[in-house]
This record gives sequence, C-alpha cells and structure tokens, in this order.
Amino acid sequence: ETPAAPATPVIEEPPQEAPAAPAAPVIPEPPQELTGDALVAFTRNQYLEALAKEGIPASRGAWLYGDYRNDIPDVSDPITCARACNLDEKCYHWNFKFMAKRCDLKAQNGGINQ
Repeated sequence: ETPAAPATPVIEEPPQEAPAAPAAPVIPEPPQELTGDALVAFTRNQYLEALAKEGIPASRGAWLYGDYRNDIPDVSDPITCARACNLDEKCYHWNFKFMAKRCDLKAQNGGINQ
C-alpha cells in the first residue's frame, strides 16, 4: 500500500466582523416650554446641525414625487436616512420627517417644494 500524502495545512482567517453601524446623532431634548411651531423649529434645527457636522448637505423642504421607498425600517434619524439613500443605487434624494422619524427614499423624477 502507498502511504497517504501528508495533508496540506489549512490556515483559516479569523472571521471578519462587520463594521459597527455609525451611532445616531445625539439630539438634545427640547425645553419643556416649547410647543407647536417653536418645538418643530428647535427639532429641525438640531437635526440640520447634526447633518452639517457629518458633512451631509440638507435643507428644509420636501422632495415631491419620485416616491421610491417609504418609511424605511430601522431608520430614526436623518443621518441614517441619508446613508440609506447613498447605499441604494436607485435613490436620488431622501426626505426625513423628523417629528415622525420617518425616512423616505426618492427616485430621480421628483422636484423640491420649499
């Protein structure tokens, strides 16, 4: 009988961990005395500042038409919404409804209402 050839050692790489998802922006709680339009303005401005700190261009307004994907699950801030759009090849714009914490992705056939 012919002796078996020595087995070639297999060196396994340790499993690669997926990079941690970026943390959601920390938005300060609004002062309790704010209500109505003042509360909306405070919250909107906090989110716009957080986007600017991340280098993500954003402005007040809403993209009309071009609905592509609405109410993206597990997205509760505009930075994550913008990143979801960047990762989706069909996404051209995004809307984040900050009081409802809802992210909608838009295709290229929309327009902006300011």
